[in-house]
Amino acid sequence: MPFPDVKRVIYKKNTLNNVICELRFPPILRIDTEVPSKFQEKIIKHFPLYSEVKNTIQVSLPSNPLPLKIINPVFMGATNTRNHEFSNENGSMKIILNRTYISLATSKYERWENFVQTLQLLLDALFEIYSPAFITRISLRYINIIDKDLLGLKDSEWKELIQPEFLGLLSSDFRNSVREFQSTYEINLKDNISKVRLLIWLLPILNSGKTNFMINSDFYCAQKLMQKESMEKLYFLHLRSTRFIRKIITDKLHIAMEPTDYEHN
Repeated sequence: MPFPDVKRVIYKKNTLNNVICELRFPPILRIDTEVPSKFQEKIIKHFPLYSEVKNTIQVSLPSNPLPLKIINPVFMGATNTRNHEFSNENGSMKIILNRTYISLATSKYERWENFVQTLQLLLDALFEIYSPAFITRISLRYINIIDKDLLGLKDSEWKELIQPEFLGLLSSDFRNSVREFQSTYEINLKDNISKVRLLIWLLPILNSGKTNFMINSDFYCAQKLMQKESMEKLYFLHLRSTRFIRKIITDKLHIAMEPTDYEHN
C-alpha cells in the first residue's frame, strides 16, 4: 500500500487514546535480581513514581465493551518476571522495565519531538546501565478512538469519515444493520523489513446505543538492531504512521479534528 507524503499538522481535537513504544531485547537477568536504582537515577526527574508488579497478566485488548481508556494495550500474555513501573506525577506517562523489554506509554500524546526525546532518555539509560546485546524488536503503536459526538459529527455515517476500503460492510447497503465489526491487516512497509499491523474495530458503548471507531496501528520491526539503529528505525516508523492515519480518514474527519500548522519546537 502506498504511503503518500502529507503535510504534518497538529490536531486540536486529537483522537489519540494511547501511544506506546516497546523495545525488546534478549533477557537480562540482572533486571530480575536487583533493584533498578541506577536506572531510576537517570529518569527520576521526569518519572518520580515507582512501583513493582509481580506475576501480572496483561492483555492486548480487553473484551467488549471496550473502555475509552485502554491501559498498556501493547503487552500480551502472562509474565512471571519483575515488572518495574515508573510514572510521571499525573500518571499520564509510564515506563515498564523488565528482563525482556522496556516500554513507554502515554495517554496524553502531544507531538513526536516530545515523545522521542523521552524515548532517547530511556534508551540511553538502558544501554548505559544494562548493556543489552542488541534490540530484537521495536514496536510503535498508535491507538485512535473516534467519538463522533466529541467531534461534532453525531449525524455523520462512518463511510463519510473513514475511507471505504477500511470499512467492509460498513460502507455497503448493510451498514445500518452492522452492530459489531473487526478487521485486521498486516502491511509491509517501504524497507521490506518493517510492517504495520492494523486493527480496525467498531466499538459498541455499553447502554448508550452509540458506537465509536478504533484505529489501532502497530508499526514494528523484528530485526536485530543496535542503539543508534533503533532510534533511526523509530523515526522511520513514526514517519509512516503520520502518513498512514491520513490515508485512513476522510477529509471531513480531518477537518473536524481541527488541524493546525505544525511548527518545530
